[in-house]
Formats: sequence, C-alpha cells, structure tokens
Amino acid sequence: MKKLIALLAVGVFLMGFAACGSSSGSTASQQVQTKSQSSTEQPKPSPARSGSKAAVPKAPENNADALKTAVKQYSDAFFNGSGMGAYALLSQRCQAVNDEATFETSVVAVGQQYKGALPVMTSISVNVTGNTGTATYSYDRGDFDQANQPWTFERGGWKYNQC
Repeated sequence: MKKLIALLAVGVFLMGFAACGSSSGSTASQQVQTKSQSSTEQPKPSPARSGSKAAVPKAPENNADALKTAVKQYSDAFFNGSGMGAYALLSQRCQAVNDEATFETSVVAVGQQYKGALPVMTSISVNVTGNTGTATYSYDRGDFDQANQPWTFERGGWKYNQC
C-alpha cells in the first residue's frame, strides 16, 4: 500500500510538472528576461505627524529574484516532504482545486521516497511580467526539469500556478 501511495504521489508530481513543461502560444519574443527590475512602484510615504516618523510601506517583491527564491522553496518543500510548506506556495486557484490533506499526504510520500537522495537544482531562469511569471529550471537528473512553469504573485508572494 505504501508503494502505491508513493507511486501515485510521484505521478501527481510529474503530471503537474509535465503539464507546465510547455507554454501554448508562447514565443521567445513574448518572454522578457528580468534582472533587476520591478514592475511596481513603491508607494509614497504618508506625511508624518509632528513628533512621529512616517512608516514607508515595503514594495511587493514581485521581481525575478523573489520568484527564483519561491521556486527553490517550493522545490525544497516538495522533495523534502513538507506538504504544508508546498501547499502554502500554491496559488489560490490551485489550492481551490487541490484538497489540502490529499496534497500534503502526496508530498509527504514523495519526501519519503527521495529521503537521502534529493534531486539538486542546478540552474534556474525566470521571466516576470507584472504579477505573472514563468520559471525554467534543471536538476542534476533530467526527469524533473521544468520549462515555462507558471507562477503568479498574490498574497504578498510568488505562488505556483499550474493545477
């Protein structure tokens, strides 16, 4: 029974990743590589009252570096079997179509399968346009490589958006 659950979990993982391996209608000219740009302006601070300091709101981190960090966090959570951690990095849309308990059970099974032999991410590149982005990344073994994996910026961070 445990082998069946582990095989199903890996199948769910691979189907999700395989489904996002290509982007329909995407061309190289549509993709814009971002290095240090952010598509949002920082809000202007409100005037300070006398005797107090004005708080400067932090701009959302919907830039390329933040997306790379989220992709690495999701990958680490998934392969380490952290179901809650991986689920938290799903978009609201994907959370709505994935039962939390079932998703977490599947991720835990994946973590048990790869314990001690985790795939290592070897490269990552991202494209960011406003609050959407894609990630292309490779592992030390090719069976988990991803191309144009969709992500969305919501709830203050980047969320995996292939479901």
